[in-house]
Amino acid sequence: MTHTHDLFQVKQNVVINYPVEAVFSYVSNFENAKEWIVGIEEMQQISKGELKVGTKGLQVRPWLGRRDAVEFEIMEYEPNQKITYRVDSGFIAPFEIVELFEPIDQGTLVTFIAQGKPKGIAKLSWPIASRLYARQIEADLSNLKMLLETEKTRKVFIENYEDHVK
Repeated sequence: MTHTHDLFQVKQNVVINYPVEAVFSYVSNFENAKEWIVGIEEMQQISKGELKVGTKGLQVRPWLGRRDAVEFEIMEYEPNQKITYRVDSGFIAPFEIVELFEPIDQGTLVTFIAQGKPKGIAKLSWPIASRLYARQIEADLSNLKMLLETEKTRKVFIENYEDHVK
């Protein structure tokens, strides 16, 4: 966690013993978010078509005792490498989320970076909220790792992934 003046940054990573293409495919499918991101009530693509720069989505989750609905837009999209989302609504907006995917000998290194400048009450509560957010991201990445490294889940996902790429 980094704080410089009004800017915050939360960075977490995890190694997943799974190929980068499969990890990226799973994470970039918004419908899968409820399976590995704690507290997600809803996450969906709200613009038509395939994921690309400009794609818009909506995420709804409880945050600090309230229901926080945020719209986001994909600002960078590099298959199997990187997705950057820009969030201009919600409790801690504006901010960016960067998801990096790097192939390594053990599988895939996934790095999650959230950065921005909270305003209003979010700015006042951010020193405490940022610690909660860092723990949340750590739990989410741990869930992702367990989910993708569980043999039963892998078999189902591999079948769906292979059908998708055919």
